[in-house]
Amino acid sequence: MASKLRLITTHDLCLYKHVKLRAAQKEMVRIKDFHDKLKHQQVTNLDAADYYGIPLSLFESSLDH
Repeated sequence: MASKLRLITTHDLCLYKHVKLRAAQKEMVRIKDFHDKLKHQQVTNLDAADYYGIPLSLFESSLDH
């Protein structure tokens, strides 16, 4: 099944990276910088997977419990 495009939150990054909220917030800023996004713009699961250099399906499966 193909993964759907969705918005990523800092909580999602906490789960993916196994870090606390503040570390996930810093990671979110790095992802936005990587994609030249402004502070107010949202990050998608595709943006995050691209940043980590992994397939979208692998990123999504790491968030599923």
